[in-house]
Amino acid sequence: ALIQQATLTHYLSLVKERLNEREQRLRGFNRALSHELRNLMGTIGGAAEILEVGAASEDQQQKMVSMIVRNTANMKVALENLVELSRLDEDARRSRHIALPRAAAEVARQLRESARARGVEIRLAPDLPPIDVNAAAFELCLSNLVANAIKYSDPAKDQRWVEVRAEVRTLDDGAEPQTVVEIRDNGLGVPEANRARLFERFFRAHEESHDGIDGTGLGLSIVKETVASMGGRAWVDFLEGGTAFFFSMPTRRQDDEAGAGPA
Repeated sequence: ALIQQATLTHYLSLVKERLNEREQRLRGFNRALSHELRNLMGTIGGAAEILEVGAASEDQQQKMVSMIVRNTANMKVALENLVELSRLDEDARRSRHIALPRAAAEVARQLRESARARGVEIRLAPDLPPIDVNAAAFELCLSNLVANAIKYSDPAKDQRWVEVRAEVRTLDDGAEPQTVVEIRDNGLGVPEANRARLFERFFRAHEESHDGIDGTGLGLSIVKETVASMGGRAWVDFLEGGTAFFFSMPTRRQDDEAGAGPA
């Protein structure tokens, strides 16, 4: 009984440590996103004031309008990230889990219209493992990566696609198996000079807007930090004619569902 109690105490300590770490990460992202929103609002407000005064030339007016439109779009992305992070925090407390194929199908449904607008086909592998995943964390990571693949699809290609695959496998010798998700596309890829900084906050691989694409540069860092807080990781393979992003999460076992407790 003493051994069981010590084991349970150790388990609860690890859970508490993991939850505290996750909360700190989420708070850090909230601060970063709030700072980004203030910057975007300041830019929009400054451009609007110039237009209101009416002293700008016609060319300058057009630049101000473009600036307002671009930064408004970036604000929308930042707010969506805040909503998703809040949902992730809430879901962590409720421990809501759903089947991986169902979560992937929901992400595909949400992004269907934006994919169709860019002529991108979202493909879900037919053999996605029927295991349970943390609903908010999984959908947050997958939606960020699929949305990136859609935004940076290659307009020069007749067929544009992004494919989602998943499997359970061991990443390191002696480690517990993890759920590994792959998001592969045939898009524009990542410029070689920018690859090392790909997962940094606010860094964008395509710094200048490409074909009207805007963003905050937080999506990949959110993916990295989210899976790290759960004991997973995120990485990328640079392919010829595309990119393959990966993220892993601990695989949920049946005994996890029942919960830990003394025998």
